[in-house]
Amino acid sequence: MNNGFNNVSAYTINSNTGVLTAATGSPFATATLPIATTLHPTGQFLYVTSDGTNKVSAYTLSANGCALSPITSSPFAVSAAGNGAVDIAIEPHGRFAYVPNEVTEPSQHSRSIKRVARCRRSAAP
Repeated sequence: MNNGFNNVSAYTINSNTGVLTAATGSPFATATLPIATTLHPTGQFLYVTSDGTNKVSAYTLSANGCALSPITSSPFAVSAAGNGAVDIAIEPHGRFAYVPNEVTEPSQHSRSIKRVARCRRSAAP
């Protein structure tokens, strides 16, 4: 994630040398202030949380995993409460995403639970 530039970079990795090479089309735009990423358990989707907009950007990965395409209606609003979506975790079956939101008091956090319906739309359980 490139927090100050509102995008996420993707790289190919040379399996012999470990050298990173920017993937075609990289960097990919995100919502404001991306802060955390996670892959769906199938490896087909990438989710990026936004501390600046309290949203989650969702992408499909190309067959080789190098290119990202935004999922329709992405980014998704997480919760009316809180100032930013600061992290994300997806349960092993890929049905739910857990997104903690930052609130005005740093010692408090709200938890937003969103169902990932066929990885295309986010809807309350």
